[in-house]
Amino acid sequence: MVTSLILEDQASHSDTLKRLLASYCNDVRVLATAASVSEGLHALARFQPEVVFLDVELADGDCFELLEELGVFSFCPIFTTGHEHYALRAIKFAALDYLLKPIRISDLKSAVAKARSRIGQGTVSEKKRSRTGPNHFGKLALPGRTGYTLVDLADILRLEAQRNYTEIYFADGGQMTASRSLGEFAELSENGFFRIHDTHMVNIRHIHKYVTGKGGHVVLSDGSTVSVSVRKREALLDCLRG
Repeated sequence: MVTSLILEDQASHSDTLKRLLASYCNDVRVLATAASVSEGLHALARFQPEVVFLDVELADGDCFELLEELGVFSFCPIFTTGHEHYALRAIKFAALDYLLKPIRISDLKSAVAKARSRIGQGTVSEKKRSRTGPNHFGKLALPGRTGYTLVDLADILRLEAQRNYTEIYFADGGQMTASRSLGEFAELSENGFFRIHDTHMVNIRHIHKYVTGKGGHVVLSDGSTVSVSVRKREALLDCLRG
């Protein structure tokens, strides 16, 4: 039996996919469905499926935000979407297959067969990004053209996503561009950093104030402000209180 999760924001499409799987791929067990990035992250943590069927456009973002936030994952991602232009981005996230809606039975069978083969051969491996975490001395090694620049974690104010790059801002007013996506800095969450938005990670040591609102915003030690996404609000407040 192959365990799976469906990430789809339209209930009718989710129901259609479940019916197709039950009729033509009956060894695939759907453990849960999720309609948003936040629901998807929760379901993945709870059920640990072997295959995930990912619609691209979700209720609160897109599936690429979810994959970026995970940073590391061991499931087989099968994209299901009505848009062809996301294919290249899907490939970058190790897509096992890319199914266009309405999904053809033959395409679905083929995708599931690929997943079954990969799982059966024990070749489901974790999709890992280049390690961009701190070393044991509280320093972060940032790659450059001629080598690495070592910076103290305590000196970093915030990190901002700029497509496939990350802009890093320092407490002394300086900044540096790293040729890594923000998702590749996920390990910093274990060292006092918090991703408060899809595009921002901040150093909790430098949060001077949290201002309430729909999602709210934080004021950092240099006086700059950064918005907090609605779905990150409660987790951030728990972190600050704790």
